[in-house]
Amino acid sequence: MPLAPGTVLNNTHRIERLLARGGMGEVYRAANLLTGDAVALKVIRPELVNEPNMRALFLREATALRKIRHPAIVAYEGVHAEASGRVYLAMDLIEGPSLSKRLADGPLTVAQVRALRRRLAQGLLAAHEQNIVHRDLSPDNVVLRDGDLEKATVIDFGIAKKTDGIATSVIGSSFAGKMEYASPEQMGLFGNAVDARSDVYSLGLVLAAAALGRPLGMAQTPALAIEARKRLPDLSALPPALRSELTPMLQPDPARRLASMREVLAFDEPGTARGGRGLLRRGRLVTAAVAALAVVVALLSVTRPALVVDVVSRASAALGLPIGQPGDEAAEEAAWSRARAAETVPAVRAFLGQFPAGRYAAEARSLITELEQRSAATRAVPGQTFRDCPSCPEMVWLPKGSFTMGSSPEERRRENVPAVWGDAEGPPHDVTLSYGLAMGKYEVTLGEFAAFVQATGHPMGGSCWRNPGFEQSYRDPVVCVSWTDVRAYADWLTRTTGKTYRLPSEAEWEYGARAGSRTARFWGDGLEQLCRHANVLEAGFKCPDSPPNTAPVGQLQPNAFQLYDMLGNVAEWVEDCWTARYDGAPSDGSARLSGNCAQRVTRGGSWNSDPWRIRSATRSGTPAVTRNGETGFRVVRTD
Repeated sequence: MPLAPGTVLNNTHRIERLLARGGMGEVYRAANLLTGDAVALKVIRPELVNEPNMRALFLREATALRKIRHPAIVAYEGVHAEASGRVYLAMDLIEGPSLSKRLADGPLTVAQVRALRRRLAQGLLAAHEQNIVHRDLSPDNVVLRDGDLEKATVIDFGIAKKTDGIATSVIGSSFAGKMEYASPEQMGLFGNAVDARSDVYSLGLVLAAAALGRPLGMAQTPALAIEARKRLPDLSALPPALRSELTPMLQPDPARRLASMREVLAFDEPGTARGGRGLLRRGRLVTAAVAALAVVVALLSVTRPALVVDVVSRASAALGLPIGQPGDEAAEEAAWSRARAAETVPAVRAFLGQFPAGRYAAEARSLITELEQRSAATRAVPGQTFRDCPSCPEMVWLPKGSFTMGSSPEERRRENVPAVWGDAEGPPHDVTLSYGLAMGKYEVTLGEFAAFVQATGHPMGGSCWRNPGFEQSYRDPVVCVSWTDVRAYADWLTRTTGKTYRLPSEAEWEYGARAGSRTARFWGDGLEQLCRHANVLEAGFKCPDSPPNTAPVGQLQPNAFQLYDMLGNVAEWVEDCWTARYDGAPSDGSARLSGNCAQRVTRGGSWNSDPWRIRSATRSGTPAVTRNGETGFRVVRTD
């Protein structure tokens, strides 16, 4: 319960009203009864007072603020503890909106962004000089006193980290900070070493958001957030005057990024060229390099004139000097970053079509050759795994072969299949797959599907895919997806990679599930090994440490084809229309596209299935529009 107005803490501070509430505690406006000053009180939540990590985070903020004295950093009054156990931090009360609220009214001008940069960099420099890295810089944590950008103040040092080697973060190496504005190091990239350069990167993202009036879009999902930080963000929507100034702040590799807030402040020094660290930190080296470059260009102009543009472009890029028109340079940089991150032949060819003689044209052609060779090397080798792009699902090639599809009446009697199920799994018939087929090693995950929705804007309407009614990680299989949704996902993979992706046919799915076995389950007829291979309904079969709903993919043991979760976890959509029996079914592995196509087949059972459903032959007819918490999918790719 929030503290009521009028409550007096420690005979010193009288609560006036609640200002904000967060995961660690609540912030109140209060009056200091001894001085009459208005203050802000950050009160740790009662249930967290005795939690060692949370208490340490809270006290760290007090320690950090006590050491930093700068008008751009919120001022510290003291930390207090009551006899009741309540702990709170008293700080300067800053009257004014947050930067995020100011940006809701529209973007800042270039001059305003530069003024904001100067103010925040000065404050963060004061923190860094005390060996304190903020690690959570964002528009929410910048308050504009009296609404004035010139009085912007950094708040919330709750997850600040000391970098003097004396103390380590109580969070350890785990993520800390708002994902949208976190640095690559905070995501575990580039050695996971968080120092002052992390704040430089976060400040760059805050300034980009200020110039756009919105975030750059660096954190749609955790998986995409990590991928986005492997390359320079797309700055093409920013005013050209700011692109070259933000580029050295937003280099993914800390070794190539501006190393300190002093270098950020150097942008505002008289006579300093805007546009990067080259002339800021390497004056003599750059001067000598430029002179040498001039000699090389003079020689090439006579002997190899066609190479001049390429040599100048590459040398200038290496020195951090401007190349051509700023807009063209930024657009090409962003386009190449996207193509390189996609790592698909269609994406790189599209880049070459846009910049056939650009700085990266030769590298792009080499990459196409490499990708084509890589694709050829992974073609149809049974058991070999691959990904066609960083956000694509991992696939495994299956061997060609034949099998008997369906179940016998004896199996159904032994498994106590309800009589109402009829003969849906019969009659058994032989099927031969004589073509190269790769199948998803895992069910498509929530993170992989989120990348598709983000990239395409595919309408999910009122689907529960992000909130199925139980907790999921991005490694759990996506659920609440209809047959139309999963078909759209496969089509997107085809467009993205230039390869043919689709849903498996019912025959292909059962071939993959059986993995050469002739028994009811790929490990045998019995249930003795069920808990090693399948996530199923606990009421039907007790498994130790069994999750109550979906489990992250790949946690249990695979079958002989190295396919995981073919039985249990989630039921899986396949291509086929529903038919009550297998009479007249294809024998070549193709999908059956006649029958009741308003219903499509799902296979494999789910986390909510009884053991008799957890068999290779079990099949169900499900309305194609169904979106529920038990049904997901995996994809196949043909050679």
